[in-house]
Amino acid sequence: MIDYGKLTLHGIKQFYVKLTEKEKIQKLFDILDDLKFNQVMVFVKSVIHAKTLNRILKKNEFPSLCVHSDLNQNERFLFNRLQRYKDFKEGKCRIMVSTDIFGRGIDFEKVNISINFDMPESVDAYLHRVT
Repeated sequence: MIDYGKLTLHGIKQFYVKLTEKEKIQKLFDILDDLKFNQVMVFVKSVIHAKTLNRILKKNEFPSLCVHSDLNQNERFLFNRLQRYKDFKEGKCRIMVSTDIFGRGIDFEKVNISINFDMPESVDAYLHRVT
């Protein structure tokens, strides 16, 4: 198991709390309600978690977008070239739920909070998510 508590990233504030699955959802709601943010990236470990969490967020009136590797070709095209990417990039949507498909190579300058809803399995993946 990786000890993320010993990972030091200068200029980035890091906080962690160990919670049950049910507690994690409530804590996410609390964070989204209480913190002032431009945009938030919420990283999860699987496609099923991404779909489920996105559905829960929407059901609880937190408008969000979701991206994962299980999008069909047409959805991926729309995301990469058009609507989902554009909406998030332009700030029309402030919450993005993603698997590690978004952990690398894409920079959204308005994102000021990155949440590891599920912790990644490597330090490298963690660094790409939070930087």
